[in-house]
Formats: sequence, C-alpha cells, structure tokens
Amino acid sequence: MAMKREPEILVAYIDIDGTLIRDNFTLRVVQILHEKGIISAEHYHDLKSVISTWQARKATYDDLTVELTRTIRMGLEGVTLNDLLIAGQQAAEEGLNRPYLFTRALLEVLKSMDPKPYLVAISGSPVAVVKPYCDALGFNEVHATMFELDDGRITGGFDRATSPYHTKNETCLDVALRLDLPIERDLITGALAIGDALADHKMFNVVEYPIAFNPTRQLLAVCREHSTPVVTERKDVIGI
Repeated sequence: MAMKREPEILVAYIDIDGTLIRDNFTLRVVQILHEKGIISAEHYHDLKSVISTWQARKATYDDLTVELTRTIRMGLEGVTLNDLLIAGQQAAEEGLNRPYLFTRALLEVLKSMDPKPYLVAISGSPVAVVKPYCDALGFNEVHATMFELDDGRITGGFDRATSPYHTKNETCLDVALRLDLPIERDLITGALAIGDALADHKMFNVVEYPIAFNPTRQLLAVCREHSTPVVTERKDVIGI
C-alpha cells in the first residue's frame, strides 16, 4: 500500500475579519470612532440600521460590507491618523481576546512546523489597524488597505477599502513569485488559504490547500461546486 504523504505547507494566506477573529476590524473601528464622536451620527446612521438588519438575519454580510464601505468614504475623510491608530489599538486588543478556536489553533500549528511556512495576512481593513494585530500573532507579511494622508489626516483612498479583499488571488501569486515558490498552471504548490467570504474563493483557486471557514451562503455554494473543504465553528463545536 502506498503511503499517503503529509502535506508540505510552504506559505499560508489567512483572511482576518470573520476568519481569525470574531469581528470585522473595519466595522469595529468605525463603531469606536462613532462612540468617541469622531464619526458623526449622520454618517453612521445608515450603517447602524444595516447592522441591526444583518443581526436579525434579514441582510447579508455583503449588504453590510457595501454600507460599511460607504460609511468609510463619508465618515473617515478628515479623521486624523492618530485617532485611527488609537481606535485600531482598541480593536486589536479586543480581537486578540476574541479568536476562533479552529483558526487560532491552525495558526499555532503552522507556526510550530519545521520549516515554518511563510505567513501572509490579507484583509480589506486599514493596514494601520490590522498590522499591529498580525505582528503580535507572528505573521511575516500583511496586505491591507492603505489610505491617503495629508498633514496627518485621512484624505482619500477609500475606494481601496475592499481592494485587497477582491484581488486576493493576485496578492497570493505576487507573494509566491517573490518567494520563488513553485507554481504550476497558476496553482501555488504547498500553499494553504483560508477565508470566509465569496471573494476568498479567488485565492482558493490559486492554492493547493483551500479551506472555507464559516462560509457565507454565497461562498458555500461555490465551495460545493468545487469540492472545497468547509469547516464550521459554533460555540465550542467544530465541524468539517
């Protein structure tokens, strides 16, 4: 009988919001800035309504993302980088204390491997917020949203708020090429990717070991078509 080889993981691409933490970093930062009076009620009102609808299971995660992007565009212009960093630090501290058991355990297993895989975080949230969190967890590289600044205040780049999220396949391939990893027919050998939303399937298409974690309905449907492994975690129960 032929021995089944153990998978060799050379690189791991990990989504952050809703995958590694039980929150969306951008959403939490916007909420904190609103609580501090930095984002006005005028700019937060519609997002608050969508949050309530989403929590009542009457709106999708994509609905929430669309409104969140609009709130970022309207509410963050003129906000100081310092205020964003302070809110981000609070969100990062909360995130470290609100992990998912499966993905945090997966991350620890990856970090314990010899040789250790190259760990890449990919997020649509602001890099100023995500990077301190990912640095604390031992990631080698972070890809996230970078806003434009002028005299310490946010002035633009809002259209990029979801761009890393929607081009994750390109990010994965760029990293693999830079690290000189083996790529066959646009598939990165020895690469693992894990995420929870529909756009994450773009990076699933370019890695050898894709994992959908607590997928949205849209992502679940695509995973079934492509036989992509799915992991769900509810309370203290993990199902594969």
